[in-house]
Amino acid sequence: MESKYQNILKFFIGSGAGLILFFVPVTVNGRSSILIDQLVTSISTNLPTAALAISLAIIIAGAILPFINKTWNRSAMDVIFTLLKFIGVLCAVAGAFSLCSEAVNTAVFEMLFPKVIIPGALTVPIGCLLLTFITDYGILDFFGVLVRPIMRPLWKLPGRAAIIAVASFIGSFSVGIVATDNLYREGKFTHKEAAILVTGFATVSMPFLVIAANLLGLMPHWGLFFWSALIITFLTTAITVRLWPLCKVPETCWENAEYVEEAHEKGSLLKQAWQAGLIQAQNAPNLFASLWGNFKGGMIAIMNLLPLMMSLGTITLLLVNFTDVFDYIAWLFYPLTKLTMIPDEMAVAQAAAITVAEPVTSMVVASSAASIVSRFVVGVLAIGEIVFFTGTIPCILPSNIDVSLGKLFIIWIERVVCIVALASIVGHLFL
Repeated sequence: MESKYQNILKFFIGSGAGLILFFVPVTVNGRSSILIDQLVTSISTNLPTAALAISLAIIIAGAILPFINKTWNRSAMDVIFTLLKFIGVLCAVAGAFSLCSEAVNTAVFEMLFPKVIIPGALTVPIGCLLLTFITDYGILDFFGVLVRPIMRPLWKLPGRAAIIAVASFIGSFSVGIVATDNLYREGKFTHKEAAILVTGFATVSMPFLVIAANLLGLMPHWGLFFWSALIITFLTTAITVRLWPLCKVPETCWENAEYVEEAHEKGSLLKQAWQAGLIQAQNAPNLFASLWGNFKGGMIAIMNLLPLMMSLGTITLLLVNFTDVFDYIAWLFYPLTKLTMIPDEMAVAQAAAITVAEPVTSMVVASSAASIVSRFVVGVLAIGEIVFFTGTIPCILPSNIDVSLGKLFIIWIERVVCIVALASIVGHLFL
């Protein structure tokens, strides 16, 4: 039996490794980011052919997987997803080997591969592999107890959701969604809690904030932009959990899983947190078995995800660049941008409409806006709206967390309205 001191060492070494990997930025070649992102960037930059080959292999394997598992015709949705995965294979081959016109390659694949597909193919398996140090050695339980008093009142979530929310914001939304799905199947989140997490906290990663700030000319206001994006994103979630459809998602568990209640003991909150962390460290599974299990889970997740990201991303970017669909959707938000007195109101409305497709494209639309307030609002919106077709939607739909496409679209509208209203107030006051 392990001694208390061994458990303390496991807590500090294992959890410390997780915090360093996911939360501590390091500078490599003048670029500051977390270690996982630096690793992914290094692979994609120094081994571009290998990164592309890995991505193509995962997309093809993902399209074949439903037939191996005999799940392709289990339901109408499975049939649709399987068809979309094969469309994703065709799109990937066409983009990788430049089989389309120059206009399509420039507008779609030159954006989709480096910004979405290759980072996803590398980040999810690596992130899930290293997620072991966040989930197994007590830090999740420690912080979960500490923030429990505010998680329930504000976001209707257990304390253990806090580290997943922050990891999603700092690291990667895809890893956050996969982690949420895993914990949901383990009975640590209800259906409602998991739905709130993946639609309210699984935002784009912290490095994306730097990209957004540079693209929109907001680097001189980095502090205001970063904290506004963080606070407004979480405040918007506190609002949307009280609106339909999230307020009506049932508090049920996944299949036969039994809900794992958090301990509510009397006494010092810090002491409770410490004890919870040590108990988890004591019960931590074998390191190599856990690493392998998480990596295997990450590979299965990305094989299900990447073909859908390829097909849906291609379709969306084709609509953005070659049709007026999003110009019409922009009129949905024009009264809001007019009411909040945002300069360049139509450009902001168009950018808002495009966020459901691809946030980077929305910022490109707004980057030419003369007003810094307009660019600030679009930047915060691109960070906080969360629900979009080239990222979270293809992650959420194949998961075990049942949130329909129609409900995701309603949640997206609610988030856009809240964020535009809140960000415009901050922009008018401080810029």
